[in-house]
Amino acid sequence: MAKRILLLMLLAWLPAARAEAPPEHFDVRRTANCALDASDRFGVPYLLLMALKVKESGVQFSNPYVTGRNSNGSVDISYWQINDFWLPKLARYGIDRARLYDPCVNAHVAAWLLSTEVRRRGSWEAGIGAYHSPNPARARPYALHVLKIWASLRQEYPGWG
Repeated sequence: MAKRILLLMLLAWLPAARAEAPPEHFDVRRTANCALDASDRFGVPYLLLMALKVKESGVQFSNPYVTGRNSNGSVDISYWQINDFWLPKLARYGIDRARLYDPCVNAHVAAWLLSTEVRRRGSWEAGIGAYHSPNPARARPYALHVLKIWASLRQEYPGWG
């Protein structure tokens, strides 16, 4: 229960949503609760998962249909910007592009990907970098930025990890 209360405090910290109307099914509290559940399920600190979200799509929870187009033609999907490279593997679990726009599914996939990369590479920094890119020259600066956001969130919300 204390986690849920602190979660609501974190949501209060986030700036107000942009002017565009969110989808009818959109619910900030549900998204935050899903991120908390995903962090517990995959052993990723909640504030680290939120730091990834901040890096990938900003601090606002305005529209889960946000996409990013990459120079190589790939597309990053929703809040945690899951790259469409993963769609064939995710299809084995019944997750297609449309399901990735569900903030709950997106949070769980992000936590799963990050935890997989951390186990594979042996550290948070290396795992965070690999979440972004297999190219070390691109991965390291990304990881350092996410770690900086995470440190800031931990300072703001001690005890949340």
